[in-house]
Amino acid sequence: MADRVEVPTFIQMREANWRFGFKLLSLINEAPLRANRERSPLAVERNVLLSPLGLGITLGRLLPSLSETAQRAVASSLEWPNDGLIEPQSATALLAAQLTGADPQVQPVHAGLYWVEPGTPVKLGRDLSGNRVLESAFQDGAAPPEINRWIAAATGGQIGEALIPGPRRPGPLVVVDATVFEGIWSRAFNPQSSLQAPFTLLDGKQTTVWQMSRTGSFRYYETPGFQAVQLPFGGDGEWSMAVFVPAAGVPLRSFVRNLSDEKWRLWFEQFRMRDGSVTLPRLRLRYGQDLRRALRALGMRSAFTRSEGEESLGEAGLLIDAVDHQTAFTVSETGLTRPSAATGGERFALPLRPGETPFTFSADRPFMFAVVNTYSGFVAMLGTVIDPTQP
Repeated sequence: MADRVEVPTFIQMREANWRFGFKLLSLINEAPLRANRERSPLAVERNVLLSPLGLGITLGRLLPSLSETAQRAVASSLEWPNDGLIEPQSATALLAAQLTGADPQVQPVHAGLYWVEPGTPVKLGRDLSGNRVLESAFQDGAAPPEINRWIAAATGGQIGEALIPGPRRPGPLVVVDATVFEGIWSRAFNPQSSLQAPFTLLDGKQTTVWQMSRTGSFRYYETPGFQAVQLPFGGDGEWSMAVFVPAAGVPLRSFVRNLSDEKWRLWFEQFRMRDGSVTLPRLRLRYGQDLRRALRALGMRSAFTRSEGEESLGEAGLLIDAVDHQTAFTVSETGLTRPSAATGGERFALPLRPGETPFTFSADRPFMFAVVNTYSGFVAMLGTVIDPTQP
């Protein structure tokens, strides 16, 4: 019998970050289909923007306050290794370290807040940078003004309202998680090359969007099922935007549903530098969602307050009433180096393989993207864009 190979915790946590993000993204992308079958008003297609890294940090730091059963459920749903038995402080410290880099211009900004009724005991990990516990009474479902002031300050004003509008029943704990990223490309797109062009929506109709374009050398990969390109941010390319456009006839929802950590690892091993042209919409995405239902569906049911008719587990520990997830992502033509005024990019410089021609990549229909730490492989943000004109 072969010896068992121990996989380093770092690699296990990175792959857990991928799996959790893929499962949550797929679940939320499937929600409009389920809601439509139920004739629910939630049957609305929209852009989705998640931060699996931010959620892992915020929920992981909460584990010491939960019952043992809930701790296992949350850690397992986050896909943490060793059946969720990894020490929470070590796990969250590893995740938080991914947000600390040498280039402050392009670092994702993360903040987490735990809103509890006065007197509610909350035990968190010792590493609380970017996190806060707020004790304030729940009244009429409204958020205390200090929550919005704090989250606006923590995110540089990109998120001004922490909680999704709507009634909020009194509960033991509301978790607020926010992650924002404003990308500055390593190489700028030429604004003079940007133009209004059609973007095909899910239903086949078209809308007009501002498309940026640039030629040059890019990390590129394609299969019969999709095209993908990586666009680096900042001076050293520590972070990059990986954009995946499914082939014509491949529904975006199906593409997301079939994501896995094995495929993701293989794809990123296959990217290589190639000459080509890239066209991408300007993006200013703002997303807010109470993830209670989605996280319960992923297996965190025991960590949440009980719905009517559900049996209590009878264990001591804090229960979560809501997880309000807020994200913001912005990219435009802005970059650290200016492109050629004539071409919108640099000249082709790489030798072509026999029979190979420069590629053409156009995100002119629904696509998926990820903001990836190029050095560690962790995914900070993961999203699907079905209409770039949506806020």
